[in-house]
Amino acid sequence: MIMAVVMVLPIIFQPARGENDDHKPNRTWAITQIGARAESIDRTRDGGYVAAGVGFGGWAVKTNAEGEPEWDNYYTVQGYTFAGFSNVRQTSDGGYILAGGGVSFHLSTGTDSLLIKLDQRGNVEWSKAYGGPKDDYFTMAEQTADGGYVAVGNNEMIGPHISNGWVVKVGPTGNIVWEDTFPGDDVNSLALTNDGGFVGSGAVGLSDNNPGVWLFKLDSTGNLVWQTVFDVADQKYPALILRTSSQQTIDGGYVLAAEVVNRTSRPWFSRALIMRLDTRGSVLWQKLYGDGTDQFTSPNSIVETSNGEVVVSGRSTGPFLMVLGAIGNLRWQKIYGGTNDFFLEAHQTRDQGFAVVGDLSSTGAWIVKTDSKGRIEDCPIGVFSSSTLADVFINVTNATTTIIHTGANVTETVVAVAKLSSPVQTICPTLNGLIEDNHHRPPSISRFQRGGDDELLPHEYAFQT
Repeated sequence: MIMAVVMVLPIIFQPARGENDDHKPNRTWAITQIGARAESIDRTRDGGYVAAGVGFGGWAVKTNAEGEPEWDNYYTVQGYTFAGFSNVRQTSDGGYILAGGGVSFHLSTGTDSLLIKLDQRGNVEWSKAYGGPKDDYFTMAEQTADGGYVAVGNNEMIGPHISNGWVVKVGPTGNIVWEDTFPGDDVNSLALTNDGGFVGSGAVGLSDNNPGVWLFKLDSTGNLVWQTVFDVADQKYPALILRTSSQQTIDGGYVLAAEVVNRTSRPWFSRALIMRLDTRGSVLWQKLYGDGTDQFTSPNSIVETSNGEVVVSGRSTGPFLMVLGAIGNLRWQKIYGGTNDFFLEAHQTRDQGFAVVGDLSSTGAWIVKTDSKGRIEDCPIGVFSSSTLADVFINVTNATTTIIHTGANVTETVVAVAKLSSPVQTICPTLNGLIEDNHHRPPSISRFQRGGDDELLPHEYAFQT
């Protein structure tokens, strides 16, 4: 996987302005990092947030609850022409684990997977590269109960396949404990389960050469407990499965989202498959989201909220947030920004709002804190989407999955840290671009647009064009 180098410039910060400027617990805001791309976000125990992605090398920023940067760094890895991060999580000691990949000098080992452990101030505690002579990349990592970490991604270490799903368990300092490689299958996400194991999702090959959406359960030592495969080609078109996301729910079940691409249309289009499953992976409900025309609809993350609802973030006609009820009913959906902008990960916040990261094509990395209805105070963005949510029947089928232990190389790496300054400005991203506003009024409002359910969306704004 070859990643482009982009320049990181200072952060721009927008605090919300209410009737007074005290630090309200439901304060909302948006920040953008010029020239960077934000891939992941996590809540921190002090009420703030940490985000990571790609800038001039790997990039990570820690903010307080109001979105004000506490530290803001980029990281370059010795021996690699470029390195970037696809995931960040806070660890039990108050530090952070970063997962991603780096392109080796002269492509001597292709792209290697990276894990970098930071302390609470963003300084590097240890850094290691994993893989073989070809391309390997970690998409995410989580800390496990024993103080180690489980990382997930894809490798090119075995067979004729250009991609093999890969789950790696490492100890507290990054040494490999065990690893599972799934030949020819894709693993996109992995989450901890309440029994000490893991639930993963991705794509697996079926007998008709179409891929199926794959949900699988591993125990704490990497053994396959069960798996469920969904044949989306039963929707009467050959499919391509892109990014998937899965999490365990409060009741011990699971939620799953996947992007399903129609390869017969010209141009291609995709829709989001959203599912809720019981403790054994049996379907409780399943929905398709998207307008079904020439639009790509990508669900990039899915998590359960504290009240049993489901929040999905992604991209369709623009970055979207969508909340579904526990039985799959649509609560609300909103579009933020334009067709070339993205939301990549969302989490519920302590005040029942949402923290979201993504990419603004006109500026760079984008971190947004909304209230519980997806709103940002004094920044009237977020309009209703015309995409539909429909019930769908998808075949549950079987697939042959094997696990191979590959014996990846592990190499300690040296990381240089550069600290960035963060001047504060006011900025309000809208559907028509970015409006920098130092005490200026928000964009003109042509009308109010009601959501039809005052409990959920008492009012939203539409803009003059």
